[in-house]
Amino acid sequence: MTTTHITDALQGDAEQAIYNLQQAVNIGDREFLEKAKTDSNFDKIRLNQQFQALLQGQTN
Repeated sequence: MTTTHITDALQGDAEQAIYNLQQAVNIGDREFLEKAKTDSNFDKIRLNQQFQALLQGQTN
């Protein structure tokens, strides 16, 4: 998974973007999670409760 995949998902589907980020975390790539905290590509979903929970480590 690349940042491009997440950015593409953000263009119209916040749920898919969150899913993609969760999958990156699940395979041990926490770098994406750290980038998401400050990456402006995530501004459209920054207030989303699921996104906030993921950033805070409260994943399902």
